[in-house]
Amino acid sequence: MRVLRETATTTTIEHAAMGIGFREYLVVDDDSLMRLTNRSFERMLHSPEKYRFSQFGGQRIRSASVIIEFKDRKPVQVLRTTFDILTFDQHGALDYQQFLAHQAARMEDLVLDMNVEGNDAAKGLIDAKRRFISQGGKWTPSRAMEKKIGEAALNRVKVPLIKPTLRVVLA
Repeated sequence: MRVLRETATTTTIEHAAMGIGFREYLVVDDDSLMRLTNRSFERMLHSPEKYRFSQFGGQRIRSASVIIEFKDRKPVQVLRTTFDILTFDQHGALDYQQFLAHQAARMEDLVLDMNVEGNDAAKGLIDAKRRFISQGGKWTPSRAMEKKIGEAALNRVKVPLIKPTLRVVLA
């Protein structure tokens, strides 16, 4: 039986006693981690002007998205981690268009890497532009940082939660 269960911090798809969950982390300048709830991440993506992180205004912040396997509601294994760079405007709103451009370029990289035929000079130039965009939106962690993120995802270390500042707009 398949059940979708969402809490404030984890979305889990369960198959009987097994499940898969998603967690988001921000890595700040001193290499400390902050946990971003899935709900906050979704809100930030869909309403960046409303859900802001004023402490990150004008900055590019490293993030890690972790897919975890759960057994009996306990995280047991990190299945995959992707590392992105999020750009915030001066008010702390996510630059959603830039985020989308980075994600689209990464998807194109995956598709084109699977389809390597027809390698002419013009395609190489287009590939270089796409790869440049893609690289601007990701980072490579040190082994120590990757381990730290994995330990946090498996609940072996405590990481503070961070929530966006809600911007109230009066009409």
